[in-house]
Amino acid sequence: MADSLRRELERWGFSEGEIDVYLAVLDVGEGLASEIGEAADVSARHVYRVCERLEERGLVDVDEHVQPTRIRARPPSVVEDVIERSASTMSEQIASKYAGTPDQTPEIEVLKRQPTVMARAADILAAAETWAIVVLPPDLVDRFAEDMRAAIERGVLVMLVTDAPATDEPLDDLATIVRIREGPHGFQEFGIGADKVRSLMVSSADMGDGHRHSPALYVNDDTIAVRTNDSLFGIEYRLSEEFHVPDPAALPATPDSFREATLHAALHRREGTPLFARVEGRSLSTGRRHPIEGRVVEVRQGLIEPFNQSFLGERTLVLETDDGRVTVGGPPATLEDYAADSVTLFSEE
Repeated sequence: MADSLRRELERWGFSEGEIDVYLAVLDVGEGLASEIGEAADVSARHVYRVCERLEERGLVDVDEHVQPTRIRARPPSVVEDVIERSASTMSEQIASKYAGTPDQTPEIEVLKRQPTVMARAADILAAAETWAIVVLPPDLVDRFAEDMRAAIERGVLVMLVTDAPATDEPLDDLATIVRIREGPHGFQEFGIGADKVRSLMVSSADMGDGHRHSPALYVNDDTIAVRTNDSLFGIEYRLSEEFHVPDPAALPATPDSFREATLHAALHRREGTPLFARVEGRSLSTGRRHPIEGRVVEVRQGLIEPFNQSFLGERTLVLETDDGRVTVGGPPATLEDYAADSVTLFSEE
């Protein structure tokens, strides 16, 4: 009986010393601190200190109106009420906290009206933090020009795929990378994705109701959006031709993301620059965090031509280090030897 009660009191957060004194109070029923201390094998001073806390919890009464002070255990019915009130308060606080946590249910929505589609597309670009792929029919390039410029100014890597646009806007001012799809038919695809979290896939068929760019499927979920974004990269991006890429970053350079690191490494290697990399991160085989450094001998990527990915989405740096060749991937690296937190590119010193 005493052992099970002790375990329950431990679950409620009582210390071992508090439990010893409280069990002694229960055994004595009512008595002096010295009597309870003798039962618990502790000093009377210790009993007073502990019983002050037990009284705050509603488990004992400390009667200082009589001398010497007497301590008594509160009846089980009273203690039961105290425990129920405490549990109820805790439950309400947990419910309040839980209600305030983000909803883990994937956000998937069918947008039926063209104005809503346009507004949601602009929202995705405004919320992009690292990268965004924007697949637009030519008549919408002007519509999202300022949104793309604003994203670039925030440091977002913007990739635009479109037909030869009906705009006077210089395309290299709108996106980091621009690809053009040419063909006998107008380019009607419309889709936007950002950061592997959000995507918008739009039906652009002309239904004769003035809402050509609707309905649309909007996804805000990292496990689903990554699939829809892969379709933008795997189909629209690869079926188009390279029109504009940025100049390689001045060396040394520490890009903001691994995606940008592979982009600029590929740009430098395409120009024949002898390139080296210093990487901070973690070995996937040992889990140990340590820097590595070596000559960049290969960049596997699908951002600029020539594409040389072995699978869609692969972005890998291959370094020749003093310990041999090491493959480096960005988060969440799983197939490479090393997971990078940051990459510094530099030329031969």
